[in-house]
Amino acid sequence: MMDQSELLRQLDAKVRMLQEEAQQLRVEVGLLRSAAYGSGVDLVILDDIVLYVPTNDNLYSNFMHNSNKNYNIGVHGLPQVRTDGLVDDAGKVLHNYLGLVAQDCGAVDLFDIGSWAGDVAIRLGRYAKLAGLDYRAHCYDPSFAGSLVPFNTQLNGVSDSVDFVPAGISLEGGPLLFNQVRGHSDSSGLSTMDSFGRPVDAYVINTYTLEQILARHEREAHKIIKIDVEGLDALIVRRNFDLLANCTIIIEFNPGQRQYVDINPWKFLEDMAYTHSLYDLFYAPKPARVEKIENYHAFIMDVAQRPHRYTDILMVPQTQPFHDRFDAASRLYARKPDHAVFAEPFRGA
Repeated sequence: MMDQSELLRQLDAKVRMLQEEAQQLRVEVGLLRSAAYGSGVDLVILDDIVLYVPTNDNLYSNFMHNSNKNYNIGVHGLPQVRTDGLVDDAGKVLHNYLGLVAQDCGAVDLFDIGSWAGDVAIRLGRYAKLAGLDYRAHCYDPSFAGSLVPFNTQLNGVSDSVDFVPAGISLEGGPLLFNQVRGHSDSSGLSTMDSFGRPVDAYVINTYTLEQILARHEREAHKIIKIDVEGLDALIVRRNFDLLANCTIIIEFNPGQRQYVDINPWKFLEDMAYTHSLYDLFYAPKPARVEKIENYHAFIMDVAQRPHRYTDILMVPQTQPFHDRFDAASRLYARKPDHAVFAEPFRGA
C-alpha cells in the first residue's frame, strides 16, 4: 500500500505538471497576442538546424542574414550536420567540448536556462545523435520564443533528447511576474529586472531555483549549466557556488547590468577562477573566439567597449579530467570577426 508521503509526492508532481501546462497555454496565447503588434513566426535555417522564431524581433532583424529567412524545408530538407574537421572552428567549440566531456564522463546533460527558441540545445542534440553521444537537454524558458521549442525539437528530430519546461528561474522559486518585452524576445525577464522603458506584456510564471531544476532531472551525467536570464546570471551562480563546482557553466556576462552593483564583476570572475578556467566565447549561439581570460580588469574594460557590451563566458571545471585537454585545444581556435550572428549566410543546398 502506498504510504502518505509517496502519495503527497505524486500529487505534488501532478500539480506542477498542470501548472506548467497552464503556463504553456498562457505563453501560446501571448504569442498570438504578439501578432497584434506585428509579430509573427518564420522558419529560418541556422547552419545545421532549422528553427521557428519570432519575427518583428531584434534577433530576427539584426542577428540573422536575410538568406537564412523564409526557409523552404520542403525544397531543401534538413541541413547536414558535420562531425569532423571541427578542431579549429570557433563556431563549433561547444560541439567539440561535448565530445571531450563524453569521452571521460559518458553521459552529458545540458540545462539551457533561458533557452530562447532552443537553438543551442538543438544544435548540440543533432550533433550528439549523429556522433552517438549520450546527451540530454532540458530547456527552461517562459517567453513567447520558448513556446516554440517543442515544435523545433520535433522538426529537427531531437524530441527524444531535448525537452522543454515553460518555467523560469529565480533565487527563491515560486510564482513571479514576468515581462515579455515586445520586439526583444531575448531581453524579457522577471519584473524586478529593468525593461528600460520598452513596452511589455506582463504575466505570471512559475519559477524554480537552480537546485530545484537540477533535482527534477537527476541522473549520472556531467552537467553543463547554460544561464541567460537578463540580470540574474551572476547572482544565481554565486548563490550556488558549491553546487556548481564540478559543473560546466556558460553564462552571459554584462558588467553594466544592475546585478554588478551588488557584485563586483572583477571579484566575481576571480572567485569563479578558483574552481573553473574561464574562456571568452563572444557569442555562445555562434562563438567567434575561444580565448582564456586571465587579466580580469582588461577583459572587463574590453567587454564594456563591445557593440552590445556583453559576452558569453565558458567556465570549465578544473576538477574534471577533460579540463587540461580542452585548455590545450582552446589555443587552436582562430578568432572570427566580432559580429554576433546565429549562422553563416545560407547559400542553397
